[in-house]
Amino acid sequence: MLPKNNLDRVKEFKESLNPWINEQGIDEEQKKNRRQASTKIIDVYKNSKTELDLSDNQITSLPETIGNLTSLQELYLSENQLTSLPETIGNLNSLQILNLSDNQITSLPETIGNLTSLQRLFLINNDQLSNTPETVSILENLELVNNHNDGFILGWPEHLDRNILVTKIKSLICDAYKEYYSSKPEIAEKIGINEPIDEETTPFLRLAHRFMKESLDERGSMKKIVDMMLPVAESIKKDPSLLEHIDASASIHTDACINQPVAGLTEIANIIDVVKAETIPEKLEKVKVIMAINVIRQEVGKFNRKGVEAELANAMLREVHNKLLSEGEIKEKWSGIPDGIAYERLVKNLLVDEVVNKIKEKVILELNKPLEVVADNVCEGTLGDFWSKIILDKEYLSKINESEDVLTIKSQIEKLDNNDEEYQKKIEELSKELKKAELSCKEKILTKSREETFKAIEANPPSKSPTPSGKEHPQGSESRKM
Repeated sequence: MLPKNNLDRVKEFKESLNPWINEQGIDEEQKKNRRQASTKIIDVYKNSKTELDLSDNQITSLPETIGNLTSLQELYLSENQLTSLPETIGNLNSLQILNLSDNQITSLPETIGNLTSLQRLFLINNDQLSNTPETVSILENLELVNNHNDGFILGWPEHLDRNILVTKIKSLICDAYKEYYSSKPEIAEKIGINEPIDEETTPFLRLAHRFMKESLDERGSMKKIVDMMLPVAESIKKDPSLLEHIDASASIHTDACINQPVAGLTEIANIIDVVKAETIPEKLEKVKVIMAINVIRQEVGKFNRKGVEAELANAMLREVHNKLLSEGEIKEKWSGIPDGIAYERLVKNLLVDEVVNKIKEKVILELNKPLEVVADNVCEGTLGDFWSKIILDKEYLSKINESEDVLTIKSQIEKLDNNDEEYQKKIEELSKELKKAELSCKEKILTKSREETFKAIEANPPSKSPTPSGKEHPQGSESRKM
């Protein structure tokens, strides 16, 4: 029989469970489940047992006094409906096994890091556990404080990143999208850090997921991947409007082979460089990099290596870039250059000096083009719309795009009665007129874009200076520093 003081202690502990058992707002079924669980909890406390199994009790929370079970070495809580853990869980300093699988936990208390005797922690099938740097930091710390325990196992939820920087990257991109869609709360509230389902609204987030998930071993260490992604994510978070320019590129590169996300990220990183450059001449210098990369991809396309085009293009880009850098043809690394390439072994036979040097020379010609030639290409080519958006005033663009002609035709279309016998004929005629009016607006914008571009070049004419190879070209010493 327990001494009187121990009986009083057990009685006091038992009474401390009553507020939890009879918590306001829970139904009778939950009260019943908690009463059953409390019987086991009291037994452990009373007899200083080392194991408590509350699995499959369907309880929605734990009592704060769980932290008083200091004799516990094994705590099994799987298949319940727990959404959180009490801070007092950190008092169980003898705990070796904690099974939280198959619950609905959304966050972890920092005190879980106090469990320095832990050998097994299972968190599988807690899909609502927030994938945030804070959560990952808590788990990383838990691993750190228990690295002295032989065979320590942490069963991470599948949706949770093991690397805190990967989680940070995804968080930055999500935050940027939420701000980008701030005027559309019905979209913003659906954006989460886990792999996006809605491909149309968050294509770059999907690209980031694919890039960081696929073929990790082939591309190199996680550090290399983080080094490539983090600057891009930070730029987008700082200026969410960048998403307007990069989502189209992201969409193109997410539905193809394993190496397409790498190519997409390279393109996006350099698009961001163009947008961030302050003056039009500086932007044109950054455009040269995009055009040089396109030259490499075009040359690689001539090899007609079906099935490995992306692998070869990415690998050749890296080889040509590294040679340009080592030979002093460029002064700074280009953004987004891949380090490791998935399935590079399939194209290695083409990465020989003779081929690399031949393509390198064509790239040098592209880099040495006068800004006027680059301006012609960017104003008239596929980058025309993008270029107009980044150099022209937004108010001007809005004024042109919403011209009186365009607004009038749109209004006429809205007023059409679809019960009118001639509805189809009228809608077709008005649609043609609208397309013609919009094309006229586009031509005005492109003309204005061209005028502003060449005006900026004339206002800041580049001086002549020798290239790294000793030859003169009209772009000046800064034209190659990309």
